[in-house]
Amino acid sequence: MDQQQCANQGKEDEKVLAVGINNPVLRDVRDYQEIYPHLVLEIEHFFTVYKELEAKTTKILGWEDAAKARTVVKESHDRYKAKNAG
Repeated sequence: MDQQQCANQGKEDEKVLAVGINNPVLRDVRDYQEIYPHLVLEIEHFFTVYKELEAKTTKILGWEDAAKARTVVKESHDRYKAKNAG
């Protein structure tokens, strides 16, 4: 699991890259640096153009490691729980 920071319409948001544990091709991947570099470029390209159909722009700001991705997921989960508590 890795984290990618994007700027979407002037707002930063984060994307988390995860691989299935049963995927034999990516089973041993623990960080985005272990993925074939061209695949990382394809992922970046997708997130650069996926909003174009909505006439919006997205810019890749960089990648963070798997530890940061776990933190982002936990913080998001904590915000969800707090928002939906009681």
